[in-house]
Formats: sequence, C-alpha cells, structure tokens
Amino acid sequence: MSFRGKLGIFFLLVVVVPLASVAFVLFRMVDDNETGKADARLASNQAVAVNLTRDLRVEADRIAEQVIGDPRIGAALRSGDERALTVRLRALRASTGATRITVERDRATVADTGGDRAVFPTFRRLVDGDGRRQGTLGVSVADAQEFAGDLSLIHISEPTRPY
Repeated sequence: MSFRGKLGIFFLLVVVVPLASVAFVLFRMVDDNETGKADARLASNQAVAVNLTRDLRVEADRIAEQVIGDPRIGAALRSGDERALTVRLRALRASTGATRITVERDRATVADTGGDRAVFPTFRRLVDGDGRRQGTLGVSVADAQEFAGDLSLIHISEPTRPY
C-alpha cells in the first residue's frame, strides 16, 4: 500500500471516526435532553390535574357537609318523601354551585339532581339520629367538559424558541 493510501486510512481513523462518534453522542444527548423536558412538562401537567382534582373534591366535601346538615333533607329521608328530597336537593345544588347531588338507598337512586357528566364526586353515608343508615349522598362540583377546559387553560407548555 502506498504512503498516500496509508495517510488516507490514518486520516479516516484519526479524524472522521472520532468526529462521527462525537456527533452521534451529541445528538443523543440533545435527544435525551428534549425527552427529559417533555417528561418534565408531562409531570407538571399531571401535578396540576391532580391538584385541581383535589381542590374539586375538597369543595364537594364542603357542600356535602352542608347537605347533610340540612334539616329538610333529614326529614325527607326519614319520611321517605322522594319528591321533597329531590326539590330540596335541587335548591341546595343551585345555592351551593354543585354540579350534581344524588342520594342512593339500597343501591337504588332515590334522588338525582344535575348532569350526567359530573366528575370526581365525594360520597357520604347518611345516618339518622339512631345510627341507622338512610342512604349515600354523592356530591360533585364539576363536569367532565368543564374540568377539561380548566386543564387546557392551566396547561403548561414549552416556551417558544427564537428560530
């Protein structure tokens, strides 16, 4: 092999192969960095969704306590007057801002006010003064479309790049 051929192979081994290796490693690092950023954005968005869900349930708990403490609800449950129960639940739903309030007894819905798209309900056992179970109260303060809209407003996006 001539000196020129040996010099070409030497150049290829000393310059081109290491340069290609370094370029591969750099591109791989950039890709990993972008993946890490995407993962961080997803984690941030997930944390926002979890916190929003928690806030909605806290609000639903607060409203459930109001409903449980309402004397007309207790009277309607004890007497079995489903119409009076439904009327009072509608009034409470309107005054508290709840999306849906339901009462179930023996796995059957006794009263249901509000929309079918309600999400993240909180549930409470309803008991009378003697400790007898009167049913289960369900309260929700958001519907699915509203929740998705709230998340889209809070969405944490990638900052724009100037290129």
